[in-house]
Amino acid sequence: MKATDIMTVDVITASPDDSVQSLVEAMLENRISALPVVDAEGRVLGIVSEGDLMNRPETQTRHKSRSWWLHLLAGPAEQANDFLKIYGSKASDVMTAAPVTATEDETPAEIAQKLERHRIKRVPIVRDGKLVGIVSRANLLRSFGQFAQQHRPAVDAATTREAIMDRLNGAGIRSNWVNVIVTADAIELWGAVEIQAQVDAAAAAARSVDSSRRIVNYLAVMDRQAIAGYGGV
Repeated sequence: MKATDIMTVDVITASPDDSVQSLVEAMLENRISALPVVDAEGRVLGIVSEGDLMNRPETQTRHKSRSWWLHLLAGPAEQANDFLKIYGSKASDVMTAAPVTATEDETPAEIAQKLERHRIKRVPIVRDGKLVGIVSRANLLRSFGQFAQQHRPAVDAATTREAIMDRLNGAGIRSNWVNVIVTADAIELWGAVEIQAQVDAAAAAARSVDSSRRIVNYLAVMDRQAIAGYGGV
């Protein structure tokens, strides 16, 4: 599996001259938390995230971002860029320039490492420097879920049944009161338990062992004396 298999292709983008107000409106309208900034040829120039817009006077989130001694140590270029980040009116003013990117051939694991290493939430996917998609944490989570589903090891019915019986004992349900039947597409629970909570716990136990099969719960709630008469003790 590669980035091209999991990336979002229809990416909402911004141009460097777009106003900050239009960036905010685009994020709200499309329910996204970041916008890649691209030039007329589609080359990625930067990215604007919610974090880039959180220190603005118009949103009343303006705060003193640097202590006085850090301000003294900062060079002219750094001070100017910080000022533009706060008071600039265009995407090019507030964006994070030269963002971390990935290629279509990179694997989800490689992209996850980039997100972790750079402490970012998404990465633009580029081909020859031009934007072709974007991969976010949500894309990665979906890909990992699909991988786990596709590579789930095959387990025979007897092994599944044994695992469920062990799980039932862990839930405080006596295995000699309950029978488990594993078919091709279902897990059937038969027998008796003392309280309704044990009916629900038995279903949860079966589902925790094998979520791919339907759970068919025929368990009945009976008191201990009735269970003894039923032959369960």
